[in-house]
Amino acid sequence: MNETNDLAYQLFQDIQQGTLEYCYRGVFNRSITENILSLAETNLEKEKRFLSVKRRVYFIMVEGLQNITRHQELNPDNDETVGIFLIQMRDGHFFITTGNVVENDKVPDLQEKLEIVNSLDAASLKKYYLEVLENGELSKKGGAGLGLIEMCRKSGNKLFYNFRKINDKISYFYFNTKVPSQIDDKKIVNELKIKEQSLDKIIDFHKILNKENIILTFKGIFDQENMLNLLSMIESQMNASLISIKVFNVIMELLQNIVKHGELTNKEQLGKPGIFFISKNEKNFIITSGNYILAENYQKLEDKINYVNLLEYEELDDAYDRVLLDEGSGNAKKTGLGLIDMRIKSENKLGFKFYKIDSEQYFYTLTIKIKKSVNKIETLNIKPTDDTPEVMLDAEKGFFSIAKRSYPENAIDFYDVIISWIRNYGKQPNTETTFSFDFEYFNTASSKQIMKIILELERFSNKSNVKIIWKYKDIDEDMLSLGLRFQRLVNLNFEFIEIKSE
Repeated sequence: MNETNDLAYQLFQDIQQGTLEYCYRGVFNRSITENILSLAETNLEKEKRFLSVKRRVYFIMVEGLQNITRHQELNPDNDETVGIFLIQMRDGHFFITTGNVVENDKVPDLQEKLEIVNSLDAASLKKYYLEVLENGELSKKGGAGLGLIEMCRKSGNKLFYNFRKINDKISYFYFNTKVPSQIDDKKIVNELKIKEQSLDKIIDFHKILNKENIILTFKGIFDQENMLNLLSMIESQMNASLISIKVFNVIMELLQNIVKHGELTNKEQLGKPGIFFISKNEKNFIITSGNYILAENYQKLEDKINYVNLLEYEELDDAYDRVLLDEGSGNAKKTGLGLIDMRIKSENKLGFKFYKIDSEQYFYTLTIKIKKSVNKIETLNIKPTDDTPEVMLDAEKGFFSIAKRSYPENAIDFYDVIISWIRNYGKQPNTETTFSFDFEYFNTASSKQIMKIILELERFSNKSNVKIIWKYKDIDEDMLSLGLRFQRLVNLNFEFIEIKSE
């Protein structure tokens, strides 16, 4: 994993040397867009000097994000053609870049529109805007849309762009806008060097994202607000699956590690500088973070990670318990819960590397690999008999049911396989778990086993939203009473459904 750690350090150093930078690459939806805007708002409002440009930055971001969303249906099943959004801040100026595919036959018209807008000075641009607003598209001038005109007006700069042909049908369209902290509305400044310093480097950066299949990267100041916005963005993007829960938990731990344990590079900073990104390949999700640490803590942290990595997987639970129960022992080999927890969840050793900055600081990167697939739990389906119930346990759907009659000769033997299956499922449950009990009758021996099932469900209810459906006939008050009794003994959500008797 050294290559990934080196990449994190390289990106932290080289990506335009901006003080704020984040990039999202993937499928865009309403929730993702809202999180991107919220992340920008959080950072804009931290420093009053940016409040004057907030509305302009917002407008350009919204226009760019809408453009990506409109065109993403053109994407073939290819990770290299998904949309990209990037915002950077350096020297008080914001650089907003979007990328999406466009159809090749529309490229000449779009390029002509961009050139028209770029050819106009401030006064002409305002006049042109009013004409388009009143009359719609102007065919004589190529028909530049209001969005492009307004982005040029609000940024006070030329619009930079690039088209990269992908195949005979589509090209990748890069669009870059600069919003300075101070704008002279009477003059549109044509800074050709911006294209060289910004857009060309971003295209190279996009190549790295595609090669490494990086989904999301954030470089800048980390604090609690930024962490929450990043987590919301990640949660919106990921499907509700077994592996997503594990990935999300590790991401949360890594982000908290930067917020809590990262070091400032100067006292004026409002948070901890660092970098974070998520990538994936055919087998794994790869989660990487980087932040500064004091040189005096370097050897201690290295020893802790090495100690965690030396533990066999079976030893990790014991190590976790020891740290949990003995937080202040002073044991030289004692380490934080976070490192052990990430090792347990990932089932892989932790990748890490230290880069010496100077005599006082190191830059520290940590990489976690998590398998994309998990061992599939086979569906358990037991057909009913005269004295045993019908059982259907489907881990993929997270829906389980036991129905009909239960008075087996040996209830413990019959239910043992069911309880073992549920216990195994509880190690990595779905986000939603529903268990339906629909008995016609069960004996007291069965009731003890049913209680065991319900207790197993309660044990993993902190990891899954467990719901119990208890069905009973309207003429069977005893079955209702038994369900209510079980409900009182556990802290689970019960839904009682009355069945009309025929």
